[in-house]
Amino acid sequence: MEQLYKRILCFGDSNTYGYDPRDPFGGRYPPSERWPEILAADTGWDVVNMGLNGRPVPHSRREVELALSLIRQELPADLVIILLGTNDAFLLNEPSAEKIAVRMDTFLRELKESFPELPLFLISPPPVETPLAHLQEIFWDLITQYRRLAKKYNALFAAAPSWDLPLSADGVHFSPEAHKEFAAQVEKHLRVNELI
Repeated sequence: MEQLYKRILCFGDSNTYGYDPRDPFGGRYPPSERWPEILAADTGWDVVNMGLNGRPVPHSRREVELALSLIRQELPADLVIILLGTNDAFLLNEPSAEKIAVRMDTFLRELKESFPELPLFLISPPPVETPLAHLQEIFWDLITQYRRLAKKYNALFAAAPSWDLPLSADGVHFSPEAHKEFAAQVEKHLRVNELI
C-alpha cells in the first residue's frame, strides 16, 4: 500500500515551535524533543515545523494572507496539521471557545479556498494549567467547536485534552515528555487514517 503521508506541514504556535520555558533567553528544545521532528524521526516522513512563538489563529486579512503565503512556500505537501488556539485564550477580551472557533472558521475557510486539494488535520489544543477556571473550560469547550469545524471542512480531527500531556512548570508549554507523547498520538491518528 502506498504511504499516504510523505510531506507534512505543522502549523502551530510555541508548542509546535518547541519553546523551552527553562531557557531565560527564549530558546527551544533540541530537535529530538520537538514533536514535529520526533514524528519525522519515528516515521521517516518529511515533517516541516512551522511553529511560531505567540501565534494566534490567523483571522485578520493580513494574518491570513501571511499564513497562506508561508504555507504556499512549503508546498507541495500531503497534509497540514493545525495546532492553534492557546494564545487566543490569553489575548482575547472575554475569551470563549466560540470566539476562538470563529477565528478558526475564518482560517480554515481561507485555507480550503486557496488550497482545495490540501488535506487538513485540526487538533484541539490541551488545556493550560491555571487556577483560572474559565480558561480551563475554554479548552474543553473547544473540542466540540473544533470537531464541528473539522467536519465542516472535511478535516481530520483529534482532541489533545484527552491525551493528558505533562506540561512544563509554567503550565502552558509542553515538557519534553509531552512532545514525545504528542508525536506518538499524532502518528497513531494518521496511521489509523492511512488504513481507512
